[in-house]
Amino acid sequence: MTAGPSGYVLAVSLEPLDATTTLFFGHLGDGVAGALRVVRYDHPDLAAQLAGASAVVLVRALFEMEQVEWTCRVLGAPLYYFADDNFMVLREQSGAWSPFVERYSVANVRTRLGGFAGVLLSSASLIEYFERERLHSTLILFPPVGWPKPLSRPASRPSTLGVGFFGGMHLHSTFREVVMPAIARLAATRPLRLIIAGFDTAVASSPGLTTAAQQYEASYAGGLASLARSGVDVLVHPSVAGLANNQYKNPHALISAHALGAVPVVSARPPYDRLRDEGVVLQCEDTVDSWHAALVLAADADAGGRIREQLAAYCASQFDGRANRQVVAELIGAHPAPAAGVTRWRRSVAAASLRAARLRGRLKRIWS
Repeated sequence: MTAGPSGYVLAVSLEPLDATTTLFFGHLGDGVAGALRVVRYDHPDLAAQLAGASAVVLVRALFEMEQVEWTCRVLGAPLYYFADDNFMVLREQSGAWSPFVERYSVANVRTRLGGFAGVLLSSASLIEYFERERLHSTLILFPPVGWPKPLSRPASRPSTLGVGFFGGMHLHSTFREVVMPAIARLAATRPLRLIIAGFDTAVASSPGLTTAAQQYEASYAGGLASLARSGVDVLVHPSVAGLANNQYKNPHALISAHALGAVPVVSARPPYDRLRDEGVVLQCEDTVDSWHAALVLAADADAGGRIREQLAAYCASQFDGRANRQVVAELIGAHPAPAAGVTRWRRSVAAASLRAARLRGRLKRIWS
C-alpha cells in the first residue's frame, strides 16, 4: 500500500475564531506549512478533515464533541485534548461559567481522558495540576503564540490618550467598580478616549472623557483589529479576585497589548504577578487609587515607551511558537498520515460515523 501525503494535526473547535483557538492554533498556521489545520466542530468538511489527519486535538471541549471522539475511535485516529483553563476548579466556584463546566469533575475528566493519546496544556501550573490529580500520563506544554506582527494603527496618532478594554463578561463588574472610576479621575486632568469592546451596557462619559463602544465580535482577531484602528495606547485588563482558576491561566493580555502597540495595565494577581520585575506590564491592586496611579504612569510618554519596548522583546522570546511547532512535528512523527489508498474509504467511514453519532445524540436527548 502506498504511503499517504505529509500528515497534519487537526484542531477541532466549537469556536475557531475565539481567542483561545486563535492564540494557540490559528497563529501557528503560517509557521508549520500546512502541518496544522483548524476546523469548526460542525463544518461540512469535517469528515474529510478527520479522514486525513495524523492526530486530532479537541480544543477545550472534552465532553461537548462526542461525534468527533467517536469518529476518531472508528478511524483509529489518535485523540488529544487541549485546555487553557482549569475547568475542575472552576466547577467548584459559582459564576457565569457554571452551566458550562458541570460535567468537569476530576473523576469524569480522568475517565474521559483514559482513551486519549495525550493532553496539551497551556501552562506549567496546569500540567502540575493534571499530574497531581493523575488525569493523564502524557502531558505536553503548549503555550500561546503571539501575533506575527503588530496590528495597523491610525495613520496619525491622536493627541488624546486612548484606553481600551477587551475582556469577557465575567470581568465587567470589576471594570465598572474599580477601573472605570480610575479612568474618569485621569480624564479630569487630561483628555481621554475610552474604547470598550463587547460591553453589555453603555458607559457614561464624564469631564474630559469620551467613550466609544464596539460591538461584540465572535472573532478575537477581528475585535482586536478594530481596537487597533481606534488607536489604543493603554489596554486595561482586570481579573476577578479570589478565582482559583487565575493561577492556571496565561498572561494573554500581554499578547493583545503588544499587537495593539499599547501598555498593558492589569490586576496584580496570577498570572501577571510573577512578571513584576520584567518591566513589561503595570500591575494594580483592587483600589481606584492603585489603578489611577498605574494609568498615570502608562500615559507618560517615557515610561510607556520603555514598557512597550520591553514588552516587544518579551513577546518575541516567550510567545514565538517554537515550542508549539515542535509539538506539532512530534505528533506527526509519532502518528504517520493515513495511507493514500485508503483516503476515500476513511472519508466515507468518517461521514457515516458522524451521522450515526448525531443520531445517537438526538436519541439520548429524547430518552433522557
